[in-house]
Amino acid sequence: MSWASRFRRRELLRTSFWIIPAAYVVAALVLADQLPALDASTDVGSLPFAIDPSSARDTLSAISSGMIAFTGFVFSTFLVLVQFGSQAFSPRAVSFFRRAAITKHALGAFIATFVYSLSAIGEVGKGGSDAVPVITYSCALGFVLLSVALFLALIQRTVLTLRAASALDGIGRRTIECLHETAPDPFDPAPPERDEVPRLPARPTQVVRHAGPPSVLQAADDRALVRAARRVDGVLLLLPAVGSLIRTGQPVLALHGATDRVPDRRLRRTLILGDERTLQDDAAFGLRLLVDIAIKALSPAVNDPTTASAALDRIEAVLGDAAHRDLDARAWRDRDGVVRLRRSAPTWEDLVSLGVDEVRVYGRRSLQTCRRLRALLEDLAAVVPAPRRPALDAELARLEATVARNFPDAGDRALASRADAIGMGLGRTTGPRRAAA
Repeated sequence: MSWASRFRRRELLRTSFWIIPAAYVVAALVLADQLPALDASTDVGSLPFAIDPSSARDTLSAISSGMIAFTGFVFSTFLVLVQFGSQAFSPRAVSFFRRAAITKHALGAFIATFVYSLSAIGEVGKGGSDAVPVITYSCALGFVLLSVALFLALIQRTVLTLRAASALDGIGRRTIECLHETAPDPFDPAPPERDEVPRLPARPTQVVRHAGPPSVLQAADDRALVRAARRVDGVLLLLPAVGSLIRTGQPVLALHGATDRVPDRRLRRTLILGDERTLQDDAAFGLRLLVDIAIKALSPAVNDPTTASAALDRIEAVLGDAAHRDLDARAWRDRDGVVRLRRSAPTWEDLVSLGVDEVRVYGRRSLQTCRRLRALLEDLAAVVPAPRRPALDAELARLEATVARNFPDAGDRALASRADAIGMGLGRTTGPRRAAA
């Protein structure tokens, strides 16, 4: 199975709301079919409490009817909470709720309890027996206990996810993981001598265009593209960047210097397309989410600079990790060291601009935001490799100009110009960069 196929299956499992519940329902149907036979062939004694077949049927009926109402109530409330979370943070953060496994397991357990109980009703008193099938009835009670446990876990997970700190921490950690996956090589200020990447011929020998509806490029199977280019002794150029929208008919791949053509269909299968950006192969999207939360908190309708400062904490962590990784656009080589694929990637300057500029513009009149931004830039400048300091120095100069324009009062301007790692309350007269020097 190719990497692209595994990626699609993994994404289907993570985002689908029917696969896990369907597995629960199938398990419930299998148990409802097999356990009565086990009851008939096994003497397991009696229940620890006395119950007659009529009461057992009533109990199973109450479980089956109650679980449907309970499921509807729980998930209607859950959808309201998800809507609240998307409004409080960012509409793009809804994908984190959709990917939560506990939601699908809870839904599956609720429906499985209903299906099993409904199926088990007919087994109680079957054939005129006055004995309650112990295993069948106990399994129904077990499904109820499982549903209760998953309901409590769902409530806890939802409440935690709706906290700004939890949402920001989850996005920040996943973004750093994505950086480790997409840029595993450490940054080397003086990279070793390497064969120069040959220039591509002016005219490609083959151009592959997007044949479907407009879609977002979520990821690309680099190894499959390298193998395809190697077979025809050519070089493939992936034209759009991961995370960009591809319109119908837009060129997506260009093959240069090849001795033969590669079937367009085979090349298209190496590209993962969807309706939104994901954090699977697009670390810049994680920064985008953190910035979205920060600038939403800074809007006049919300006016919550403390949440913006919390988002800047995670932005600083992401940029601090990215500063020590090889982020430049790279050339993929085959096992013989020949360049077979080129694709673009956000540079260090791109990530710094993405993480800082909009927050600076939207928080230009917030003392807390200006102070936290200065601390972020100074703290990063103290630890990043020297070749990456100019981007931070440029952002620091823009921040100083922004503060000068938006704080005409000298006292306010002095306050806004102090670096503060928590926004307000920890001002310092000497930044860590100067102290480290």
